[in-house]
Amino acid sequence: MIQAVAAVFIFTGRLVGVMRTRRTRRERWEAAAAAVGLTDVELRVRPLSERLRGRFGPLGVSIQKLRAGDQLDAAVAQAGLRAQAEPQSPARVTIGGLPRGLGLAPRTSGPWPGPSARGQLTLGDPAFDDAVYVHGPSDLLLAIFDAPTRAEAVRAMALPAWVEDGTLTADCDEVYAGGGEGDPMPTALRLLLGLCRRLERPPDLVARLAAHAREEPLDAVRLGSVKALARGHAQEPAAQAALRLALADRCADIRLEAAIALGDEGHAALFALARDGQGSDACAGQALHALGERLGADEVRALLGRSLAERRVHTARACIGFLGRHGNEEAIPVLAGVLAVEKGELAEAAVLALGTHGQGSAEAALVKALRHPQAAVGQAAAEALGRIGSPAVVIPLREMEARHPGAPELRRAVDAAVAAIQARTGGGAPGQVSIAGGDAGQLSIAPDAAGRVSLPEARR
Repeated sequence: MIQAVAAVFIFTGRLVGVMRTRRTRRERWEAAAAAVGLTDVELRVRPLSERLRGRFGPLGVSIQKLRAGDQLDAAVAQAGLRAQAEPQSPARVTIGGLPRGLGLAPRTSGPWPGPSARGQLTLGDPAFDDAVYVHGPSDLLLAIFDAPTRAEAVRAMALPAWVEDGTLTADCDEVYAGGGEGDPMPTALRLLLGLCRRLERPPDLVARLAAHAREEPLDAVRLGSVKALARGHAQEPAAQAALRLALADRCADIRLEAAIALGDEGHAALFALARDGQGSDACAGQALHALGERLGADEVRALLGRSLAERRVHTARACIGFLGRHGNEEAIPVLAGVLAVEKGELAEAAVLALGTHGQGSAEAALVKALRHPQAAVGQAAAEALGRIGSPAVVIPLREMEARHPGAPELRRAVDAAVAAIQARTGGGAPGQVSIAGGDAGQLSIAPDAAGRVSLPEARR
């Protein structure tokens, strides 16, 4: 009997405590809604759920209590008839009305998965990229995420929060008992609503990108905006104005992107980048490639000599490619000289340039390349000879194949080259050289599998 009475008192005390806590929570929610300026506020209270709804301009806002098994009978049974406070699970805030296709999530382990790997974008701000997954149309993301928006997104993701399908969802801690100051709900709502306002689609996407191209403090992020303008909006007046300003940017990569996008108007900047021996090697190489025939062969040969001496590999590779595409006969000994002293990518670039050049004297240099110590260079030479070689190169091709019996890719390259030469020149069977002459008629000389040649016995 005494135990039953005690249980009733405990249960009644807990019920009163829960009702008081819920009333305090509703009061705090209503105070938070008023503090941030929500309109059309509606509070729905049910035995096992509470929800506040309201509007913030075009955004719909909802606050709902999350519970994990907080029904009174289950709680009392679990507690062994001991009085306890209501479980302090967070409140879930949901804000709808954001642009579709935009996704954010915290880069943390735990129950908050990041957006799909497809379409994820790195903005170039380490503090943001290390804390937040973001995906969506790249131009929209670059236009939205200026420095203040990135900072607010990092703070919001720490709640945690995430955005998907036009809705932001966040779980916010609350203060339930003891009155006190520093209720976190109004602070969290201000942060989330401020972020949502910043995530709205700009009325003029190009103008926003142009502003970021001028004002963004981080070079890598500013480069993204310049690339976006150059890629899809280069003909629009606002983009052109921003690209002209970018020609004087402190970042060489940005000057390069702007110069290429502006065409003839950017040639002076490209020349400056190409000739800058103290600047970025990669930018100089790309500037050389973009300039094409506008550079003179003599200047390119001089740049090649300097870049080889200073080991500016990107610039040297661009010079080699230029000589292959635009050089005259004088370029062939230069390329052959590169091939004689270089290894790796520069040797392969010289082989490709000789094959692109296509002049008759390039064949001799490519035949020498078949004896290069690197099999990859010999393979590239074989592919080039397949495009420009005469039947006389078949024997050196087969000899190279015999020197590398364990290289199936090289063997396939040689077979393809021989077949291409046969098809282009109309010669005999692959690997066969036909010599016509006098009364003796036509003499056929064919190498064996090892590349050796045997002359037929003389007729009696």
